[in-house]
Amino acid sequence: MAQPQLITVDQFKTYRDLGFKVDVDKATEAIREAQQVELYDAFGQFLFDIIENRDAVPFADLMSGSTFLINGDPYIQEGILSLLADYAFARYLGKVSMNLSPFGITTKVGTDSVPVDKKTVDEHIMKTLQDADVKKELIDQYLREYNDTAAFDRYSRGGATTISRTSRRFRIL
Repeated sequence: MAQPQLITVDQFKTYRDLGFKVDVDKATEAIREAQQVELYDAFGQFLFDIIENRDAVPFADLMSGSTFLINGDPYIQEGILSLLADYAFARYLGKVSMNLSPFGITTKVGTDSVPVDKKTVDEHIMKTLQDADVKKELIDQYLREYNDTAAFDRYSRGGATTISRTSRRFRIL
């Protein structure tokens, strides 16, 4: 059974500029893979609580973002949905300009376009993942601040080790 996707392609487009013509199949695949790999890598078992309770009131701020205080200082976390959009965007960037054909992987080239070299695409992907790591850090701080909430029980039991504090085990290229 497949996991329910936390965001749709239309929601994805509100978080990231995907251009005028969106390849819906590739965007859907990027969202699914990002949720299954990057979000699981970031949140571990707590991801299943997020998926199961995504519409529950206690999870609203975690999903959509919110402001919170730590020792009286204000912080902003942009939410799981925004983080997922960044992870999916990194995957989408690697997929969108390529097609799998009987002749192998080919690059899409239109009459008004010139393909970007792989290094430039990789740089954009890495920048997107760096931005996502900052969002993940702020979500981690939010969860640490509110880890006594019953809704975040699995996170609370795991303490700070529930969220991966190191770089990704999987590298997207």
